[in-house]
Amino acid sequence: MSTKRKPNKNPISAPFGIVRSAFATAAFVGAFAVSALHAQTDIYVLRVGDGGAISGQYAPFTILQFGDDGAPVNSWDAPRTDAADRITTGASFTTYAHLNLSVDRNYLTFVGRDVAVGGSRNQAQNVVIGSFPLQTNTFDTSTRLPQVAGTGYRAAVTTDGSEFWFTGQGGGLHYAARGQTTPSESVLTTGGGAPSQIETAGIRIINNRLFFSRRAGSDRGIQFMEPAGLHRVHGNDRALIEGVGWKRTATDTPSSYNSFEFLDENTLFLSNSNGIQVYRRTDQTGGEFEGFDLLTGANQGLSDLTGETHISLLEQNGEVYLYYTSGMGTSDNGLYSVLWDRDDLTFGTPNLIATAGEGYTFGGLVAIPEPSTYALLFGAIGLAVSLGIRRRRS
Repeated sequence: MSTKRKPNKNPISAPFGIVRSAFATAAFVGAFAVSALHAQTDIYVLRVGDGGAISGQYAPFTILQFGDDGAPVNSWDAPRTDAADRITTGASFTTYAHLNLSVDRNYLTFVGRDVAVGGSRNQAQNVVIGSFPLQTNTFDTSTRLPQVAGTGYRAAVTTDGSEFWFTGQGGGLHYAARGQTTPSESVLTTGGGAPSQIETAGIRIINNRLFFSRRAGSDRGIQFMEPAGLHRVHGNDRALIEGVGWKRTATDTPSSYNSFEFLDENTLFLSNSNGIQVYRRTDQTGGEFEGFDLLTGANQGLSDLTGETHISLLEQNGEVYLYYTSGMGTSDNGLYSVLWDRDDLTFGTPNLIATAGEGYTFGGLVAIPEPSTYALLFGAIGLAVSLGIRRRRS
């Protein structure tokens, strides 16, 4: 015998249920809006040293994680003792110890050597391309390449952890697949001399192009590889767009170029021997990445910075933050943040986040935004309220 469902005798209860559901949904969406507004920043920085004197010898390093308030979150020591997986780097060598984030935002990448702690800078040992998956917080140092041209290697980038492009002092630009143990491939065969004579430092992947800084010589500046599609950068399809990219001018003559970041296609932040400078593209009719002019004037650059400087840009909630380390190679150097006003094109007052500590030095860094625990809690509450109302209605 079937029973009929009793009709709803309260004509406003159904609309009220809809209102309640709409309210819960709005609360849920609002909670995640709060999440965005209360996002925190995780700062990963590579710290080199063992607490002793900083010298010209190879040293162990650690990846440190800070909150943007300077509170330490975690730390991980890179393998340093077993010759099968160890990786060390220079604490006082020029532009060493870069740290980069993969295009898919899942890996940190860096370069070192298979050299025992305290070993010589000129010791001809394997170049090691390291990655650090952020999901597992482990070190992958399986990419161990026989000695290649040049005296030192500085920075590496990857799209997804499966292959790497890396820069070096006098070694040009090289490519290797993850886990490779055979010689790497030079991908910079033209453009101002043989690969062994080309000094490169910073490296970035932007819009499927491989950008790198030429650190020395008359062509120093920022150049990029073509064609688009990084899988074609290596092998027979590679091509250097010679002379295309951003280059120094007669009135802009810093002695070196190191770490760099593009905020957008018109704004370049560059670490060099003059500090941290900003360049704006003023000639919109010129060739691609041409027509960049140095911003000059009060607070349009950061000067009086000691030692080598590494930078990381973060745009969040309409604000632009520059995170940087200053004084690499000096003891007790610092990790800083500073706000950049995109309307006035000026820097605010730098804020000291943390110091490396006596006997250590900071190298490269990566700033990554993520929702705070507080915001995620509100999001979870919103979701629970929404589901609870839906369950009551059913």
